Amino acid sequence: MKKRTMYFLAASLLMAAPVFTSCSDDDDPVPEKPVDPKPEEPEEPETPVVKNPIESAITYKTAEGVPQLVLTMGDDQTPVLGKAVVFTPDAAEPTKKATLTLTGDQLNLVEMIMSGMSSRATDMTLAKLLEQLSAVQLPGVVPGEPSTTVAVEISEIKDETVFFSGKSEQDGRTVTLSGTAKTDRLELNVNTVFTHELAATAWSTMPVSEDDPLAPFHIQWKQNIPEGAELPEMEAVLNFVMSMLSVGDLTLSEALNAALQSVTFLPDGNIQASYLDTDNMAAGYQTSPLHLVNYSVDAANRMLYLQLNIPQIVYVTSQKEAALREAESGSDSALQELLPDLLAVLPGIVQNVMPMLTSGIPLHYELNGDQLCLYLGKEVLKPILDALSPLTQSEKVQQMVVAFIEAQLKEAGQEEYAQLASAIVKAFLVIYPQIMESTEDIQLGIELTKLAQ
Repeated sequence: MKKRTMYFLAASLLMAAPVFTSCSDDDDPVPEKPVDPKPEEPEEPETPVVKNPIESAITYKTAEGVPQLVLTMGDDQTPVLGKAVVFTPDAAEPTKKATLTLTGDQLNLVEMIMSGMSSRATDMTLAKLLEQLSAVQLPGVVPGEPSTTVAVEISEIKDETVFFSGKSEQDGRTVTLSGTAKTDRLELNVNTVFTHELAATAWSTMPVSEDDPLAPFHIQWKQNIPEGAELPEMEAVLNFVMSMLSVGDLTLSEALNAALQSVTFLPDGNIQASYLDTDNMAAGYQTSPLHLVNYSVDAANRMLYLQLNIPQIVYVTSQKEAALREAESGSDSALQELLPDLLAVLPGIVQNVMPMLTSGIPLHYELNGDQLCLYLGKEVLKPILDALSPLTQSEKVQQMVVAFIEAQLKEAGQEEYAQLASAIVKAFLVIYPQIMESTEDIQLGIELTKLAQ
């Protein structure tokens, strides 16, 4: 019995050994490996909101003031005047797209003419004489287009400046433009290329010949003279007068051929001439500045339109302004005497001239191989000449014209012809209205021959 008890105690001790070992382990725990804290992720910077500083349509003009338009054409960096551009941001994507509308500016010819006249002329109230010219719409930026719309892509907006570019192709011409726009200033470069038959061609005046002694002048005047009417044939009269006129030792035809070396129709719509400056003959032939006269072509109707950039012409010729004023000052009193007569014919003249200041002077053109004839037709000339009829019946006008003819002949050393010429001119003025009634067609122009390129 005692022996069994000893075995039971020994077994109990053996079974309790792991328990004591485990308690020993609990008293000396193994340290846990520390866990690194999760690093904080850096905050992403906020994307700046891009905004177009031009929130609505703005009209920029090349005239002085704000918003200002600085316009250049192609590779030429000469600022072009007399134009206007409307910049309109796209309503749906104002930071990516916009539309540019290119037009001509409006010109107040009354202010321009009066600013170049002397005080005596200003006292004549020229505003009344020229009131219809107070808001002349000038030609557009692209020759032949009163208004041109080009969609542009905005490439960048930085420092309140919008950078853009665009392109338009239609009707045989391509317009490419680029620039920058702020709320107060638009800098724009426009490059236009035409592909019609006259683009990139150069011409010289037709030389005088036995067959055509009046070359390069083109004169046709067809009349239907009533039976028994004693009216002169105007084509013969003009041919005779042109042959008698001279510049120094040269006939008028020879003088023009000597003075005008070439005329070039540039592919961008500019017309450029090589000519002799009578004020500086020693300098030789000079090239006319760009942007004074543009042209466009209607090939289907064989028409060429000359667009005069009046603000540009005035700017270029401003250096001669003092001389021009001096020359004009002597005619102020005579002009004042003629004011009532001028006012009588002004509406008819202005009615026909005003559209040409916008759309251009329409010239017919006939292209025959290497020969080109440009001329004003009846639809332009006859309405203007008809409007002058009342002026030719004025005694003051007749006396003034006769006095001018006599002075010119005396200066040319042909005083013996003065009396005869005066009588002929006065008789012509008297019957001028009847001459115009008999007129069926008129063509006045110039004949050119192509230069090799």
